[in-house]
Amino acid sequence: MKKRIFRYMLLLTLLCLFLLGALVSMLFYSAAEQWAKRDVRDKAILLQNLSPDVFTEGGYAGGDRLTLIAPDGLVRYDSAASDPPDNHLDRPEVQAAFRTGFGEATRFSQTMGASAYYYAVRLPGGDVLRVSRPIASTQGVLWHALPVMAVTLLAVYSLGNVLAARLTRAIINPIQAMPPVLEEDTPVYDELSPLVHTIVQQRKRIESGEQDLRERAKMLEDITENMREGIVLLDRQGIVVQANASALALLGATAESVGKHLLVLTRDLAIVDHAKSALAGERSDCVLAIGDRHIQVYCSPSLNSGAMLLFMDITEKVQAEQTRMAFSANVSHELKTPLTSICGYAEILSSGAAAPEEAQHFADILHKEAKRLVTLVEDIMQLSKLDESTPSTLDRDDVNVFALAEEAVAAARAKADAKQVRLALHGESCFLRANRAMIHELLYNLVDNAVKYNKPHGTVTVEIIRQAGQALITVRDTGIGIPKALQERVFERFFRADPSRSKETEGTGLGLAIVKHIALAHGGEVALESREGEGTTLRVTLPGCV
Repeated sequence: MKKRIFRYMLLLTLLCLFLLGALVSMLFYSAAEQWAKRDVRDKAILLQNLSPDVFTEGGYAGGDRLTLIAPDGLVRYDSAASDPPDNHLDRPEVQAAFRTGFGEATRFSQTMGASAYYYAVRLPGGDVLRVSRPIASTQGVLWHALPVMAVTLLAVYSLGNVLAARLTRAIINPIQAMPPVLEEDTPVYDELSPLVHTIVQQRKRIESGEQDLRERAKMLEDITENMREGIVLLDRQGIVVQANASALALLGATAESVGKHLLVLTRDLAIVDHAKSALAGERSDCVLAIGDRHIQVYCSPSLNSGAMLLFMDITEKVQAEQTRMAFSANVSHELKTPLTSICGYAEILSSGAAAPEEAQHFADILHKEAKRLVTLVEDIMQLSKLDESTPSTLDRDDVNVFALAEEAVAAARAKADAKQVRLALHGESCFLRANRAMIHELLYNLVDNAVKYNKPHGTVTVEIIRQAGQALITVRDTGIGIPKALQERVFERFFRADPSRSKETEGTGLGLAIVKHIALAHGGEVALESREGEGTTLRVTLPGCV
């Protein structure tokens, strides 16, 4: 910019000087021409009263060319020609002089070899006296003035070069000295104040926009990074623009996959095919099994002609659906067994086919199956209620866990005595804010389950202690134990470790499932240790013990 200003200023100076020189030359030429013509006219008028013999006899030495022309056009005298030239009657200034008394003209003279000004006057004797003087042309004047103009231009160029450089520095230096970040009070030329104001306002708008964009980007990043769902954004070429932590975890990929093709992120052809459909403008979704997880994938085209992939882990939903289906099938089976027995024996009794001594036995069986059916329905209702319970929705009271354990042991005493199983309770008082009925149900189911699957002359030990602000409930038995392969399933609904003994134990298979749900509803945990043929230990930890 500095060099450009300097060149423009210097060029403008030279152009102005050249035009000024040409104009001055023209003005001087015009003034000299007018003066020469006036002098020629004055001289012709002065010589008008002289006798023609003065020119023809003595000659004329005045410097200008004199020509004496007779009325018939013959040249009587010409001071510039030794031989009289041709007839001059056709000259316009001569014709005008014979007609009006004077005439003038400017043209090229063959005799003088230059452009000349002619002025003719009619003498008293009838002859015409013409005075002429060579006049330089405009080009000649300029040509003669060119050396002077060149010297002047060179001198002015040198001076202008220095002055232009100084003026350029005077203009540019304050601009270059301005700080990188302009403020409203930054000292500048008055002419630049509106520009500085505009720059400052524009910078503030840009900074505000950048801050807003950063905040929005941070908000979106926080949202996506804390989502359980995985999000992957692709550009038109299938390059991964963004992938949150959940998506990387679900696909078993790393952050290095971002910025690379989708095939680097995942090799699953189903995902790649659905992503291609989304890039082509079509929406699609699919369910994939990745390891032991079930993933729902939604693929949609995005506004920038790319695609967005949404990954949702539906493993719990699938497992819940499978559990519901298994539960429905088990409930149907468990209900069908006692109902079939009830219907069969009731039909025998109603038909009168049973002997009198058998009727009482059948009635006992009907009562037993009906009681089993009622117990099953109650357990199912209890589980349904627990499924809807959370730690925040429970009705809570101050509960002494040790006292409830005493009640549970007392309730199971008769069944334990019948199986010749010894019950023992140890521990200390421990108070919780809990649902009394549920904690009692939990303790009773633990004790009852330990008695059911115990051996004759076995032992069931119940222990209640406080540990790190928690109530630790431990129930040990010396029963049949649980095979290691089945230990993870003991808390499933209707599961029995030994199905062959289900009739003997009279259980519904829901006891430990209820225990687990009650513990979870109170924010607790359940753990199991068991050795087949040696016994089982169940530990329930409930928080908030005082």
